[in-house]
Amino acid sequence: MKSQVLLWVVGLGSVLAFPGMCLADSAETYQNELGFSYGHLADSDDTFETTTLRFDAVHYLQPVNVANHPLAEAAFLEHAASISFLFNRASTDVNDGFFVFSVDQTSYVAELDYASTTSPLTFSVAYGGMKVTSAGTDDLSGNQYLFKIGSYIGSSARIQAIFSQADIEDMTGTSIGLDAKLVHEFGNETALGIDGIIFSSESDSNDGASKGRGYTLGVDYYTSRLTSIGFARDWEAYKDQDGSFHSWTHHFRIKHFLSPQASIAFEYVDTDQDSATNGFNVKFSLRI
Repeated sequence: MKSQVLLWVVGLGSVLAFPGMCLADSAETYQNELGFSYGHLADSDDTFETTTLRFDAVHYLQPVNVANHPLAEAAFLEHAASISFLFNRASTDVNDGFFVFSVDQTSYVAELDYASTTSPLTFSVAYGGMKVTSAGTDDLSGNQYLFKIGSYIGSSARIQAIFSQADIEDMTGTSIGLDAKLVHEFGNETALGIDGIIFSSESDSNDGASKGRGYTLGVDYYTSRLTSIGFARDWEAYKDQDGSFHSWTHHFRIKHFLSPQASIAFEYVDTDQDSATNGFNVKFSLRI
């Protein structure tokens, strides 16, 4: 099964790469981007494994100029406003020796990101929904609202305040935080990107209340306009009436543009939650 998946992934990459290569390599603008990704995650005890399929689409309100920029960061550096949609389907199989069952989760997010070259103001508004189904249990559904507002600092740095609220059945959670990003271009087609988020959260439900905090920090080095290698760390901690819990996740990633219009990205994920877990994600993107 895994070999079939790998062959399918490689084949899809070839299909996506071909039209990108056929387009003019000198193209300096794009306005739409489509992405498809496949992911797999499993724990070291072989008690569960999760496969994920994701589709995302982004439409920029004005053509994005990629000239003289790392291709992956052109939209950020050009202060491009966009409308985006993401659809995600995850299936988890659990076998802990006593129980064997499957859980399916479907989620989606629609988002508006505003930015402009005439004003440093930025803001984002997003709405997401999710549904979890499993045989023999009631379906679980919920939704989330996200708001960001902030400013560019110069032309290549941005900071935003974040507020989000999630409602899942009888649980309501809120989160506030800060989101920052910087892309520094060194010249000779090299650049360094740094992004991070810090947050705190609270939730209430019929089972009690909990508080949490965490951060994400990522660094990407662009060896050329076409290629980047990077690392990110996520950490979060929660405390409720039953005790405390914390986890971390490490991401090792590489992205390469096969042409100005087509890219492939690979990410290795290593996480420590209830047990050591690792996996990978492969993503193909096409710009038109």
